[in-house]
Amino acid sequence: MRTYEDMYEPWKDSDDFNPIIIQKRLKVRAGVDANAVALGPRLERQLKDICENVNIKFFYPIVYRIDINKIPDARLDNKVGSGLRGSNEYLIRDLQEKEFDILFIDFENEPDLNSDIKKLYEEKDSMAENQVLEILERWR
Repeated sequence: MRTYEDMYEPWKDSDDFNPIIIQKRLKVRAGVDANAVALGPRLERQLKDICENVNIKFFYPIVYRIDINKIPDARLDNKVGSGLRGSNEYLIRDLQEKEFDILFIDFENEPDLNSDIKKLYEEKDSMAENQVLEILERWR
Protein backbone atom coordinates (compact mmCIF):
# COMPACT_ATOMS: atom_id res chain seq x y z
CA MET A 1 0.00 0.00 0.00
CA ARG A 2 2.90 2.36 0.68
CA THR A 3 3.95 2.23 -2.98
CA TYR A 4 0.48 3.41 -4.00
CA GLU A 5 0.62 6.23 -1.44
CA ASP A 6 4.09 7.24 -2.64
CA MET A 7 2.74 7.66 -6.17
CA TYR A 8 -0.68 9.05 -5.28
CA GLU A 9 0.51 11.92 -3.08
CA PRO A 10 2.68 13.72 -5.67
CA TRP A 11 0.05 13.09 -8.34
CA LYS A 12 -2.69 14.57 -6.12
CA ASP A 13 -0.47 17.56 -5.25
CA SER A 14 0.70 18.02 -8.87
CA ASP A 15 4.26 17.99 -7.49
CA ASP A 16 6.54 17.71 -10.52
CA PHE A 17 9.58 18.00 -8.25
CA ASN A 18 8.73 15.10 -5.96
CA PRO A 19 11.72 12.70 -5.86
CA ILE A 20 9.52 9.72 -6.77
CA ILE A 21 8.18 11.47 -9.87
CA ILE A 22 11.69 12.57 -10.86
CA GLN A 23 12.91 8.97 -10.44
CA LYS A 24 10.01 7.63 -12.51
CA ARG A 25 10.83 10.07 -15.32
CA LEU A 26 14.48 8.93 -15.24
CA LYS A 27 13.47 5.25 -15.35
CA VAL A 28 11.17 5.77 -18.33
CA ARG A 29 13.92 7.72 -20.08
CA ALA A 30 16.34 4.86 -19.36
CA GLY A 31 13.96 2.61 -21.29
CA VAL A 32 14.28 4.96 -24.26
CA ASP A 33 18.09 4.91 -23.88
CA ALA A 34 18.08 1.10 -23.82
CA ASN A 35 16.26 1.07 -27.17
CA ALA A 36 18.06 4.00 -28.79
CA VAL A 37 19.50 2.05 -31.72
CA ALA A 38 16.15 0.55 -32.68
CA LEU A 39 14.37 3.90 -32.30
CA GLY A 40 16.72 6.01 -34.37
CA PRO A 41 17.96 9.51 -33.42
CA ARG A 42 14.79 11.49 -34.23
CA LEU A 43 12.37 9.26 -32.36
CA GLU A 44 14.82 8.78 -29.49
CA ARG A 45 15.08 12.56 -28.97
CA GLN A 46 11.31 13.02 -29.24
CA LEU A 47 10.61 10.29 -26.69
CA LYS A 48 13.24 11.65 -24.29
CA ASP A 49 11.58 15.07 -24.48
CA ILE A 50 8.24 13.47 -23.72
CA CYS A 51 9.72 11.54 -20.76
CA GLU A 52 11.15 14.72 -19.30
CA ASN A 53 8.04 16.84 -19.77
CA VAL A 54 4.98 14.61 -19.81
CA ASN A 55 2.17 15.85 -17.60
CA ILE A 56 2.24 14.42 -14.08
CA LYS A 57 -1.25 13.04 -14.73
CA PHE A 58 0.46 10.24 -16.66
CA PHE A 59 1.96 9.05 -13.36
CA TYR A 60 -1.44 8.33 -11.84
CA PRO A 61 -1.05 5.14 -9.82
CA ILE A 62 -2.92 2.13 -11.17
CA VAL A 63 -3.64 -0.82 -8.90
CA TYR A 64 -3.73 -4.24 -10.50
CA ARG A 65 -3.81 -7.85 -9.34
CA ILE A 66 -1.86 -10.85 -10.59
CA ASP A 67 -2.75 -14.39 -9.53
CA ILE A 68 0.82 -15.61 -9.10
CA ASN A 69 -0.40 -19.22 -8.89
CA LYS A 70 -1.46 -19.03 -12.55
CA ILE A 71 2.02 -18.00 -13.74
CA PRO A 72 4.36 -20.95 -14.44
CA ASP A 73 7.36 -21.06 -12.08
CA ALA A 74 9.75 -20.85 -15.03
CA ARG A 75 8.50 -17.31 -15.73
CA LEU A 76 8.89 -16.08 -12.13
CA ASP A 77 12.25 -14.48 -11.43
CA ASN A 78 12.93 -13.75 -7.76
CA LYS A 79 16.66 -13.22 -8.30
CA VAL A 80 16.30 -9.47 -8.87
CA GLY A 81 15.72 -6.43 -6.68
CA SER A 82 14.36 -7.16 -3.22
CA GLY A 83 13.85 -10.81 -4.22
CA LEU A 84 17.60 -11.19 -3.73
CA ARG A 85 17.08 -10.36 -0.05
CA GLY A 86 14.31 -12.89 0.56
CA SER A 87 11.28 -10.81 -0.39
CA ASN A 88 8.31 -12.68 -1.82
CA GLU A 89 8.43 -10.66 -5.05
CA TYR A 90 8.95 -11.72 -8.63
CA LEU A 91 9.86 -10.15 -11.92
CA ILE A 92 7.68 -11.46 -14.75
CA ARG A 93 9.38 -10.25 -17.91
CA ASP A 94 6.68 -11.48 -20.27
CA LEU A 95 3.46 -10.75 -18.37
CA GLN A 96 0.50 -11.00 -20.71
CA GLU A 97 -2.60 -8.79 -20.57
CA LYS A 98 -4.85 -11.75 -19.78
CA GLU A 99 -2.76 -12.51 -16.68
CA PHE A 100 -3.71 -9.45 -14.63
CA ASP A 101 -6.78 -7.45 -13.64
CA ILE A 102 -6.85 -3.69 -13.18
CA LEU A 103 -8.49 -3.09 -9.80
CA PHE A 104 -8.45 0.66 -9.62
CA ILE A 105 -7.99 3.32 -12.23
CA ASP A 106 -10.00 6.51 -12.11
CA PHE A 107 -9.63 9.11 -14.81
CA GLU A 108 -13.29 10.20 -14.61
CA ASN A 109 -12.25 13.71 -13.61
CA GLU A 110 -9.98 13.81 -16.65
CA PRO A 111 -12.15 12.67 -19.59
CA ASP A 112 -9.55 13.61 -22.22
CA LEU A 113 -6.82 11.71 -20.42
CA ASN A 114 -9.18 8.79 -19.88
CA SER A 115 -9.95 8.70 -23.59
CA ASP A 116 -6.27 8.90 -24.58
CA ILE A 117 -5.13 6.23 -22.09
CA LYS A 118 -7.94 3.94 -23.21
CA LYS A 119 -7.01 4.46 -26.86
CA LEU A 120 -3.31 3.79 -26.22
CA TYR A 121 -4.18 0.60 -24.34
CA GLU A 122 -6.90 -0.80 -26.54
CA GLU A 123 -5.49 0.14 -29.94
CA LYS A 124 -1.76 -0.24 -29.28
CA ASP A 125 -1.32 -3.03 -31.81
CA SER A 126 -2.97 -1.10 -34.64
CA MET A 127 -1.82 2.47 -34.02
CA ALA A 128 0.80 4.06 -36.22
CA GLU A 129 3.85 5.68 -34.61
CA ASN A 130 2.62 9.17 -35.47
CA GLN A 131 -0.76 8.49 -33.79
CA VAL A 132 0.92 7.41 -30.56
CA LEU A 133 3.28 10.39 -30.61
CA GLU A 134 0.39 12.77 -31.26
CA ILE A 135 -1.35 11.56 -28.10
CA LEU A 136 1.84 11.73 -26.01
CA GLU A 137 2.69 15.20 -27.31
CA ARG A 138 -0.74 16.47 -26.23
CA TRP A 139 0.21 15.70 -22.63
CA ARG A 140 3.61 17.43 -22.52
